[in-house]
Amino acid sequence: MKHDLCKENSLGDVCKFEFTKNYDSIKEMFGISRPFIIKKVTHDWPAKALWNLDYLNQKVGHRSIRYGRLNNSNVVSYDAIESQTLGDFINYLKKYLSKNYISKKYEKLYLITSRLMSHDKARSVQLPELLRDINIPPFIPFNKLWEINMWMGCGGNRSNLHFDPEENLLIPLFGSKKIILFPPNQSKFLYQNNSKKTKTLESCVDVFDIDRKKFPLIDKAMYWQTEISEGEGLYIPAGWWHAIESSDYLNIAVNIWWLVKSRFLLKKNNPAVKRLWQKDRKWLSIFLSDII
Repeated sequence: MKHDLCKENSLGDVCKFEFTKNYDSIKEMFGISRPFIIKKVTHDWPAKALWNLDYLNQKVGHRSIRYGRLNNSNVVSYDAIESQTLGDFINYLKKYLSKNYISKKYEKLYLITSRLMSHDKARSVQLPELLRDINIPPFIPFNKLWEINMWMGCGGNRSNLHFDPEENLLIPLFGSKKIILFPPNQSKFLYQNNSKKTKTLESCVDVFDIDRKKFPLIDKAMYWQTEISEGEGLYIPAGWWHAIESSDYLNIAVNIWWLVKSRFLLKKNNPAVKRLWQKDRKWLSIFLSDII
C-alpha cells in the first residue's frame, strides 16, 4: 500500500485469529478495543458461491442504489452522489472491467452504503434480498446490530481517512483490502474536519499525498497497517481512524456495524463519543440495547 506516512511511525501488523466456535474468546477480544483479523468468517456464507455480477443483477438489479465517482487519487467523492438501479451500475462495471477500460473511456465508480439490513432507528434498506446470502457471525451481538452494507467497485479505490461511531467488521468477498489504522489517542495529530457537518467523521489529511506544510503534526501519528484477504474479517473498533485501499479489478465487500456498549459513552479522547451523543437515535438505542 503506497501512502505518504512516516514509515518509522508504523507499529506493524495486527493480530490474526482463526474463526472458532469459542465465540466468547472473540467477544472478549472486542472488549480490548484493538483491531484484529478473523480468518474464514465467510466459510458458511452462501454469498461466497453465489455472488457474482450476473447473480446480483438478477436478484436485486431493480433496486435503487447510490454511487460516487473516484477522483484522480482514486478516492471516492461524496460531494456529488448519484442514484441509479443496481442493474445499470453493474452493466457499467462490466463495460469498465472489459478490455475497453484500457482506453480509459470510462470513469471509475463506486457503490456506497447499500444496506442489506438496518436497525429501525437507522437508515432505509436498499438490498434486503441479499441478507439471506450471509450468516451474521454468532460472536456479534444481535441486539446491537445497526447496519449491514455491501460495497462494490472496479478496483484500486481508496477511502479518505475517517472513523465510524459504531463497532465494525469489514469483510471482503472479492478482492483484498489494505488498511491503515490509527488509535483514537492519535486524533490530536489527524486534523479532524470540523468545517462541514457532513464530513466531521473525516480527517482533512490525505494520507496518500500529505501536505506537510498544512498538516505538520501528521508526522507524529503512530499507526498500524494490515491487509485482509477474501473471506477474512477485520474488526475496527468504534473511533479508530482508518483509510482503505482496494485491490485492482472487481471488489465486493460487506461490513457489519453494531452499537457500542453504553459505558463507551463515558470514554474520553475518543472522537466517536461526541458523535454518538450528538445523535439521539444512537445514544438512546445504545442504552436500550444494553437493557434488552
